Amino acid sequence: MQTQPISFDQLPSAVYELSRKVDHLTLLLSQSRKIPEIPPQSQDLLTIKQASEHVNLAVPTIYALVGRRGIPFMKKDGIRKLYFSREELTKWVQEGRRKTATELQAEVNADLMSRNA
Repeated sequence: MQTQPISFDQLPSAVYELSRKVDHLTLLLSQSRKIPEIPPQSQDLLTIKQASEHVNLAVPTIYALVGRRGIPFMKKDGIRKLYFSREELTKWVQEGRRKTATELQAEVNADLMSRNA
C-alpha cells in the first residue's frame, strides 16, 4: 500500500488520524488479551503462575509446597522450570476435603446403629 507524502499543512490532521488508529489498535489488543488462546480445560500442563491461579494460592506458597514435596509437580533435570498437571492439582485439592458436621453426625449415627444391631 503506497501513500502520498504528507504536506506540512496536512500534518496536524495526519497526526490526529494516526493517534485515533493507535487508540483503536490498543483497544483491540486489550480485548484480545482477555480471551485465552487455548481454553483452560484443554491445557494439561500448567506453569507455576497458572497452577497458583488454579488452586487459588500465592506463587511463593506453591514454591514452599514444592520444597516440602507437599504438592504434585514435575521438573526435568537440568531445567529450572516447574510444571503442574491440572488434573493432579484438582485431585490434590479434593483430597483435602473435610467432611461437614452433618456428614460426621451421619457416620456416628450409622456406627452406633451397627453396634446396637
